[in-house]
Amino acid sequence: MQKLKNTVPIEVTFGWLLKELSEKKTDCTRTLIFCSSIKICADIYTIFFMALDKSIMEFVNMFHSCTSENVKEKIRQDMNDENGNGCFNYH
Repeated sequence: MQKLKNTVPIEVTFGWLLKELSEKKTDCTRTLIFCSSIKICADIYTIFFMALDKSIMEFVNMFHSCTSENVKEKIRQDMNDENGNGCFNYH
């Protein structure tokens, strides 16, 4: 686990992960990103959405108190599957 400074742009902070997702797609290492607020969670998700191909975004999810129950359940199921895919953004 690593705590990152909020003065560094999101796309720089997570550039390594954007690159890995783009190159490895479903073979990317499962990654959890914990955020201190829903806004930061949404900001990170937006950067990923803008930078990644739509086909890759199906493996990127956002989970927080306002996330719909069907998305939360999909994420829970994926997290319980040792072969599951996903990069998750949590608040």
